[in-house]
Amino acid sequence: MSSDEQRADGAPDDPAELREEIEKTREELGDTVEALSHKVDVKGRVSEGIDERKHQAKETAAHARETVAQATAAAQHQAAEAAAAARTTAEQAAASARANAEQARNTVQANRTPAIAAAAGVVVLLALVVRRRRSR
Repeated sequence: MSSDEQRADGAPDDPAELREEIEKTREELGDTVEALSHKVDVKGRVSEGIDERKHQAKETAAHARETVAQATAAAQHQAAEAAAAARTTAEQAAASARANAEQARNTVQANRTPAIAAAAGVVVLLALVVRRRRSR
Protein backbone atom coordinates (compact mmCIF):
# COMPACT_ATOMS: atom_id res chain seq x y z
CA MET A 1 0.00 0.00 0.00
CA SER A 2 1.10 3.55 -0.70
CA SER A 3 1.04 6.41 1.82
CA ASP A 4 -2.06 7.85 0.13
CA GLU A 5 -4.06 4.74 0.77
CA GLN A 6 -6.49 4.54 3.63
CA ARG A 7 -7.99 1.77 5.57
CA ALA A 8 -11.56 0.69 5.10
CA ASP A 9 -12.74 2.90 8.02
CA GLY A 10 -11.25 6.05 6.38
CA ALA A 11 -8.23 6.42 8.70
CA PRO A 12 -4.84 6.85 6.99
CA ASP A 13 -2.32 3.99 7.22
CA ASP A 14 0.75 6.23 7.50
CA PRO A 15 1.61 6.99 11.15
CA ALA A 16 2.67 10.59 10.35
CA GLU A 17 -0.61 11.28 8.61
CA LEU A 18 -2.44 9.63 11.46
CA ARG A 19 -0.64 11.89 13.98
CA GLU A 20 -1.52 14.98 11.89
CA GLU A 21 -5.16 13.96 11.74
CA ILE A 22 -5.20 13.30 15.49
CA GLU A 23 -3.61 16.71 16.15
CA LYS A 24 -6.13 18.42 13.85
CA THR A 25 -8.99 16.61 15.57
CA ARG A 26 -7.62 17.64 19.00
CA GLU A 27 -7.48 21.29 17.91
CA GLU A 28 -11.04 21.16 16.57
CA LEU A 29 -12.20 19.43 19.73
CA GLY A 30 -10.42 22.07 21.88
CA ASP A 31 -12.08 24.89 19.92
CA THR A 32 -15.45 23.19 20.29
CA VAL A 33 -14.98 22.68 24.04
CA GLU A 34 -13.91 26.31 24.43
CA ALA A 35 -16.95 27.54 22.51
CA LEU A 36 -19.26 25.33 24.55
CA SER A 37 -17.73 26.44 27.85
CA HIS A 38 -18.17 30.06 26.79
CA LYS A 39 -21.84 29.40 26.00
CA VAL A 40 -22.37 27.67 29.33
CA ASP A 41 -20.61 30.44 31.30
CA VAL A 42 -23.66 32.71 31.61
CA LYS A 43 -22.18 34.68 34.49
CA GLY A 44 -19.05 35.39 32.48
CA ARG A 45 -21.06 36.45 29.42
CA VAL A 46 -23.28 38.72 31.54
CA SER A 47 -20.17 40.21 33.15
CA GLU A 48 -18.67 40.85 29.71
CA GLY A 49 -21.92 42.51 28.61
CA ILE A 50 -21.97 44.69 31.71
CA ASP A 51 -18.35 45.69 31.17
CA GLU A 52 -19.11 46.55 27.57
CA ARG A 53 -22.14 48.64 28.57
CA LYS A 54 -20.07 50.44 31.23
CA HIS A 55 -17.46 51.26 28.62
CA GLN A 56 -20.12 52.53 26.20
CA ALA A 57 -21.71 54.63 28.96
CA LYS A 58 -18.33 56.17 29.83
CA GLU A 59 -17.69 57.00 26.18
CA THR A 60 -21.16 58.52 25.84
CA ALA A 61 -20.68 60.59 29.00
CA ALA A 62 -17.29 61.81 27.80
CA HIS A 63 -18.79 62.78 24.46
CA ALA A 64 -21.66 64.57 26.21
CA ARG A 65 -19.23 66.48 28.45
CA GLU A 66 -17.24 67.54 25.40
CA THR A 67 -20.40 68.64 23.57
CA VAL A 68 -21.61 70.63 26.59
CA ALA A 69 -18.20 72.26 26.99
CA GLN A 70 -18.20 73.30 23.34
CA ALA A 71 -21.75 74.61 23.55
CA THR A 72 -20.92 76.53 26.74
CA ALA A 73 -17.87 78.10 25.13
CA ALA A 74 -19.92 79.10 22.09
CA ALA A 75 -22.66 80.57 24.30
CA GLN A 76 -20.12 82.54 26.33
CA HIS A 77 -18.60 83.88 23.14
CA GLN A 78 -22.01 84.90 21.79
CA ALA A 79 -22.94 86.52 25.12
CA ALA A 80 -19.70 88.51 25.13
CA GLU A 81 -20.36 89.67 21.57
CA ALA A 82 -23.95 90.62 22.45
CA ALA A 83 -22.78 92.53 25.53
CA ALA A 84 -20.21 94.42 23.47
CA ALA A 85 -22.84 95.26 20.87
CA ALA A 86 -25.28 96.43 23.58
CA ARG A 87 -22.55 98.54 25.16
CA THR A 88 -21.78 100.16 21.81
CA THR A 89 -25.47 100.79 21.13
CA ALA A 90 -25.94 102.34 24.59
CA GLU A 91 -22.92 104.58 24.10
CA GLN A 92 -24.23 105.68 20.70
CA ALA A 93 -27.71 106.35 22.16
CA ALA A 94 -26.21 108.38 25.01
CA ALA A 95 -24.10 110.40 22.57
CA SER A 96 -27.14 110.99 20.38
CA ALA A 97 -29.23 112.09 23.39
CA ARG A 98 -26.47 114.47 24.49
CA ALA A 99 -26.27 115.90 20.98
CA ASN A 100 -30.05 116.34 20.79
CA ALA A 101 -30.13 118.03 24.22
CA GLU A 102 -27.30 120.31 23.22
CA GLN A 103 -29.09 121.19 19.99
CA ALA A 104 -32.35 121.90 21.87
CA ARG A 105 -30.48 124.09 24.37
CA ASN A 106 -28.78 125.98 21.58
CA THR A 107 -32.11 126.43 19.78
CA VAL A 108 -33.78 127.78 22.94
CA GLN A 109 -30.86 130.11 23.64
CA ALA A 110 -30.91 131.42 20.07
CA ASN A 111 -34.68 131.98 20.17
CA ARG A 112 -35.38 133.05 23.74
CA THR A 113 -38.35 135.22 22.98
CA PRO A 114 -40.53 132.46 21.42
CA ALA A 115 -39.47 130.05 24.18
CA ILE A 116 -40.41 132.55 26.89
CA ALA A 117 -43.72 133.25 25.17
CA ALA A 118 -44.46 129.52 24.92
CA ALA A 119 -43.61 129.03 28.59
CA ALA A 120 -45.85 131.99 29.54
CA GLY A 121 -48.66 130.52 27.46
CA VAL A 122 -48.33 127.19 29.28
CA VAL A 123 -48.41 129.00 32.65
CA VAL A 124 -51.55 130.97 31.66
CA LEU A 125 -53.23 127.80 30.39
CA LEU A 126 -52.46 125.97 33.64
CA ALA A 127 -53.78 128.88 35.67
CA LEU A 128 -57.05 128.81 33.74
CA VAL A 129 -57.44 125.06 34.22
CA VAL A 130 -56.80 125.37 37.95
CA ARG A 131 -59.26 128.27 38.27
CA ARG A 132 -62.04 126.33 36.49
CA ARG A 133 -61.57 123.30 38.71
CA ARG A 134 -61.74 125.38 41.85
CA SER A 135 -64.93 127.09 40.74
CA ARG A 136 -66.80 123.80 40.30
